[in-house]
Amino acid sequence: MNNMEEHWIFNPKESERHRDVDESKLIAYNEELQISQLQAPHWSTKNIEFDPLTAVIHIKGICKHVNLQPKVSWAVYFGPNSPYNSQGTTNEVDSMVAEFDALSHAVDTIRRITRMTNTIRHFTIATDSKYLYTAMTFWAGHGGINFAGKPVLYAGKFLPIHNELYFLNFASCADIKVKFWLVKPEKNQEADAIAREAGGIPKDL
Repeated sequence: MNNMEEHWIFNPKESERHRDVDESKLIAYNEELQISQLQAPHWSTKNIEFDPLTAVIHIKGICKHVNLQPKVSWAVYFGPNSPYNSQGTTNEVDSMVAEFDALSHAVDTIRRITRMTNTIRHFTIATDSKYLYTAMTFWAGHGGINFAGKPVLYAGKFLPIHNELYFLNFASCADIKVKFWLVKPEKNQEADAIAREAGGIPKDL
């Protein structure tokens, strides 16, 4: 892994600022800002508190058949009852298209937040899709080519999003950082729930 690839990855165990925070306290909802944030020890007191520049965004895309009818939907989750949450449906019957639609809407919201405030500048996008995570942290940086040197599927979806994030990260001069965090599905339940709500997909499917 090169430095450019590491730039896109968030791993709390490898983050100097966050690695000593218990997993149960790593993310908390900031009622004032109406977003979820990472938490970190205060430099002096060592008390665990909001990491002030951060926002954590969970995304989810889902495709299931309900009564033999395909249902495809996505969700972006900033926290309970956050006004930045969003959800919707996707026309294509493809869960990965829904995942990238969720990501695209998350990036739109990141842009909106950075235009509204200078307070939040470091965004962590949490996904349980290993494909999306690998696409955005590795394949996109290689022009949509995988580890074996072959073109990958969905490059037409994720390369434009990656280019937009590259501008935000490196060309905007606004000190904006966007990273990706691969989480287990059980750590993405809230986003999954509102994605299912958008598509009318029962929880047991």
